[in-house]
Amino acid sequence: MAPGNLLVVSGASGSGKSSLVKAGLWRALHAPVPEQREQIDGSRDWAISAMTPNALGDPFLSLVQSAHGCAAGLPAPHKEAGRLRTDPAGHFPAFLERVLAGRPVWLLILDQLEELFATEAREYRDDFIALLLLAARDPRLRLVATIRSDFFHCEALTFIEVFARTSEDHEDNVRLLVCDARDGAETVEVAHETLLREWDLLADWIQGRSEALVRRAEVRRDARRWHQAGRPDELLPGRGVRRDLRRRLAAAGLWETLFKDDQAAYFLAEDDPDELADLTRRAFAGRACDPIASRPVRRLLSCLTAPGRTWPTTRALGEWIAAQDPALAPWLKDGLGRLLSLLGRDRARHWQRRRLAIGDLLAVLGDGRPGVGLGPDGLPAIDWIAIGPGPFVWQEGKQRTIERPYRIARYPVTNAQYQAFIGDPDYGNPDWWKEGYLSPTLDDPRWGQPKRPRVKVAWVEAMAYGRWLSARAVAAGLIDPGSVIRLPTEAEWERAARGTQGRLYPWGEEYRKGYANTDEAPADPADPDPLSLRETTAVGLYPQGAAPDGLLDCAGDVSEWCLNKYADPDDTDTSGDAGRSLRGGSWLGNPASARAGNRYWSDPDIRDRSVGFRLVCACPIPLNTEPLNTDH
Repeated sequence: MAPGNLLVVSGASGSGKSSLVKAGLWRALHAPVPEQREQIDGSRDWAISAMTPNALGDPFLSLVQSAHGCAAGLPAPHKEAGRLRTDPAGHFPAFLERVLAGRPVWLLILDQLEELFATEAREYRDDFIALLLLAARDPRLRLVATIRSDFFHCEALTFIEVFARTSEDHEDNVRLLVCDARDGAETVEVAHETLLREWDLLADWIQGRSEALVRRAEVRRDARRWHQAGRPDELLPGRGVRRDLRRRLAAAGLWETLFKDDQAAYFLAEDDPDELADLTRRAFAGRACDPIASRPVRRLLSCLTAPGRTWPTTRALGEWIAAQDPALAPWLKDGLGRLLSLLGRDRARHWQRRRLAIGDLLAVLGDGRPGVGLGPDGLPAIDWIAIGPGPFVWQEGKQRTIERPYRIARYPVTNAQYQAFIGDPDYGNPDWWKEGYLSPTLDDPRWGQPKRPRVKVAWVEAMAYGRWLSARAVAAGLIDPGSVIRLPTEAEWERAARGTQGRLYPWGEEYRKGYANTDEAPADPADPDPLSLRETTAVGLYPQGAAPDGLLDCAGDVSEWCLNKYADPDDTDTSGDAGRSLRGGSWLGNPASARAGNRYWSDPDIRDRSVGFRLVCACPIPLNTEPLNTDH
């Protein structure tokens, strides 16, 4: 070994690297058998010691402790380790002189170098590498390192390359040994000798995979550019291109290794629960290595909630997460909580299109927001907002007055909350179905996520749901016996959605992009990037769209049934088949349809994929209960 060299021995775990260096090299240099001459002149007089970076929990202490094995009269290990850590330039020269004690060379064996790049060594890693770089300037120090081949990447490779070249000498000074087992015998070769011996095999391998090798290089380049640009969706390959790349790489045996590169793995991630679970595991395991604590979970969630994630995949991922480290789900939920706050900012465009998957992932992790699920008693837990009596602006500047206070739900009724009604053995009780009975329907597979609003609910079903919940809530002591849970009248709905001043939209006087789940594409044909999700989202994911009193989702997502007839907003007679009012617009409608004063209608027994409902809790309104014909 020339002065200043680093010799790296790399191989698979258990391939004999440590034995080669400690039992082979050490003995050959320091105590060769009598019939052998010295392999390196003067090596019998060298100081030789070995250390494992994390053996004592501190690589500085491990270094000093190893030196005690080949030198006498050294200071106490802990004190000397502290001096080297705080002032390496000032203390290492004297430390080296004491170790050498007149000998020509100190050979330091860095066994299991991969430990230096493990999570637990992060506190001391950079300082210790700085010490080694400083120490290597002295030609009397020689370094031999062993490292597992699966760690021969990233920071470890950078560390090795620092020793490989200097500004004065651009030739490689690193000798890489390859440990292997061939024909039943352990072998050790210099890497370039292995390459020359297997040249024909290597040539055949390259020829058969030349296109895939080019594609792999392109993927790494494109993934790096995507990462450097802030990981925008616009730079991700399309679904067809992504699948073709993965197929070619897998056929050439290159994908499995490439997938270990986080940038490439995120860049080509598919809607596959096993793959997303692996990415989740890796991000969670390495979370402490990132100096920005929130970055690993943010990057992971960007992948887990990317456009194209399906409900079956998210549900399967949630089942996997539930069986993992108990700290994993809270870590992800904390990250999702920060994302929900980002959704309230106009500039969070990257996350706007992820609302679908954000809500669904939150549902499988355990959505603890009030008013979106069930209470401990199994009844729908409604988050009520109190609305006081008084005048308000109605329709086009008219004045109306709310005579009595009432409470209105913050969100439309969710799938989880409606399913409690369908699952009740008393679902068909005639006391609920005074306007006519409709049998329950199976969930639409696209819309059955528990925290999304229930759709395909006819007006007569919403009426029955209100009566059922009223009876259950009174029995449970959740509401006064003199109150009922029912559909709101249009006046009640409009007052809650527009406030007292009659806003055009719940949030203000003009439509704001990304404030509601509507079909924005037709609104402005010149808009190059309209936000149109084309399906419902989980409730409460448009915080900017809040009404003055705190209602959410009263513009867009789902149109909402009202109690009264469309032809006369003051007619709350429930008999007959007259059309019933709808309010609020939906994911299917354009922004104009989501104006808080906009009125439209549908037949009371029609189920529609864009229609749901919201509840009020108030004093009863006298209702006619003549049944509606729902046989058609």
